[in-house]
Order: sequence, then C-alpha cells, then structure tokens
Amino acid sequence: MGGLSVERNYGIGGWLLIFIIAQCAIMPLIDVYRGYDLLVNGEVGPLFLSKPNPIMLIAGFAVLVLIEVALSTFIAYRLIKKFRPVTVTITIWLIWLYFTIMQSGYLAVWAFSGDLGFFYTIDLIFFVAKNSPLVSAFWLAWAVGWTGYFAMSDRVDRTYGEGEALKEAAETFS
Repeated sequence: MGGLSVERNYGIGGWLLIFIIAQCAIMPLIDVYRGYDLLVNGEVGPLFLSKPNPIMLIAGFAVLVLIEVALSTFIAYRLIKKFRPVTVTITIWLIWLYFTIMQSGYLAVWAFSGDLGFFYTIDLIFFVAKNSPLVSAFWLAWAVGWTGYFAMSDRVDRTYGEGEALKEAAETFS
C-alpha cells in the first residue's frame, strides 16, 4: 500500500482538457478582441482601410463570433459527451474550419462590409498573411499541432475508440 499510483490515460484530462478550454473558450474571445481592435483602430495588420459601414461591420462580427461559439460548443459537446471514433474525425475537420475562420474571417467581414468585393478580400488575406507571418504561422501551427495530437495521442485513442480513432483520422488526412 506504499504509494502505488496508477496513471489514468483515458478520459477528459491533460492536453485534451487544455484543448477544450483553449479552443472552445479562449479562441472566440480572441476574435472578439481582434474585431473590436479592427473596429476601433481601423487597422488590418499594417494596412489601413477606410472605415466601412459600421452597422454592417458590427453585424458581420456578431455573425462571425456566433459561428465560432457554435463551432466551439459543438466541439466541446462532442469531446465531452460522445466517446466514439467519429468524434475525432469531426474535431479534426472543425479545427481546420476554425483555422480558416481565425485566419481570414474577420478580414472577410471587414472587406464585405466596405463593399470591397470578393477578390479584394482574397488579396487582403494574402497581404496580411505576408505581412504578419507570425500570426499566420501561429494559426497554422495550432491546426497542425492539434491534428497531430488527435491522430496520435494514446489518451484520445483510448477515450474515443480502441485503435479506431487513429486509423479513421489517418484515413481522413491521407
């Protein structure tokens, strides 16, 4: 009875818990801040744009944040309540969808609320990615890192299926 401990390597804990907190609680707050900063300062990275229609801008940001909150809530619900291999696949797909939103969503809202058009929005996204490579690298590393975690983690594999989660995730990205 002298201090024998058993390591629990399944369930919601460790890095999986950190992911749920960061992805589902902190990430939407980051975009709220980015949208607020954009609205107040009128800056997109090093680029200054004329202010678009403020009502359209606020409505666009509200929709964007609601989408992020809905995605985050769905991810958290699946991870906490649905211990099935498909949960891993859904989570990985939603991480990449979230990456797209975090990388370009607020820029698209800005461009469309100012009637700048679709192609200008694409140019704006590339301009900001080129001039703010650390931000772009962070979001890409976030998506790649968590994809790797969900595809290779023993905790994820034991929690969401007996070997099936890893195989399904690997098939999704091969």
